Amino acid sequence: MEFLHSKIECVVKLTKLTNELSKLNCNMSISKLDKKQLTAFIPGTIVEVKVKVGQQVKQGEILVILDAMKMHNRILAPINSTVKEVNVKPGDRVVKGFVMVVLE
Repeated sequence: MEFLHSKIECVVKLTKLTNELSKLNCNMSISKLDKKQLTAFIPGTIVEVKVKVGQQVKQGEILVILDAMKMHNRILAPINSTVKEVNVKPGDRVVKGFVMVVLE
């Protein structure tokens, strides 16, 4: 009976911890919606960088092409802006969440 009680207690604690972690992930995804910092949504390799610092970009313009899982993903400008930073070059491997381009 003691063993069963301990096991139930562990499951309850694990469930609470999982719920707390999911809340953190929600908060992190909300902060990733910052339209000025363009991050890798998946690990991959940079195929092409189509912009440079100081360049004016229009909403929808391709900034970077990221190869992930044998698919070329176009990273688009979410707003009209000027490129403030470019933190990648072709051939770079990036992890999920890496800030590739920063807009002003």
